[in-house]
Amino acid sequence: MHAYCLMPNHFHLLLHCPDAGLSPFMQYVVSGYTRSLNRRRRRDGPLFRSRFRSVPIGEPEQLAWAGRYIHLNPVDLTPAPDPVTYRWSSLRGYADARSSPPWLHRDALLGMFESGVSGYLDFVLSRGAPGVDALLSAIEHVVDERIDADPNVRRRLVECVQAALLARLPDHLAVRLEARVRFPDGESRVRAIERAERRLVESAELRSIVDSLVRFAT
Repeated sequence: MHAYCLMPNHFHLLLHCPDAGLSPFMQYVVSGYTRSLNRRRRRDGPLFRSRFRSVPIGEPEQLAWAGRYIHLNPVDLTPAPDPVTYRWSSLRGYADARSSPPWLHRDALLGMFESGVSGYLDFVLSRGAPGVDALLSAIEHVVDERIDADPNVRRRLVECVQAALLARLPDHLAVRLEARVRFPDGESRVRAIERAERRLVESAELRSIVDSLVRFAT
């Protein structure tokens, strides 16, 4: 376990599974928590709406930005707490080793920064643009966590969010994102952005998703 954050209606885990076993682990965690809560609250039945979703991490840069994304999740709350002191996040354990549970492995993220703890905290809390791979992963992740949809609908939602971000991100990051999205021509790009803007007018959830990604990226 490299990072975690518990939010009012979802949670994030940054996990390394060298011998596979992600699905059995998540089943163990979710079912165990559900049983425990059901006993305490004298309730019955499932607690979680759907199966967990996972996003693989390939590059070191993507690992760092995944940690940053997870640890900045609380800033979307109202009122926004200080992410360093947010009770339900592992960032407290990064800032102060005395608050770190024994099963939180901090070395992978801290080892990416020469100054260790201070370097990682500066990276999480400072404003800066992620790499395009980290941004694309964040788009997939936010759509997955906020909207439960079949694969075809989900793909169109991801494309909608990508197009909406092109009109909102700083130019240097928008150019890199557009190079990966690869519109056939300029007219297709314009139409995609126009469709995305219409969807955002119709959906407060999509607007919230785009706003959170803009905060993440800038």
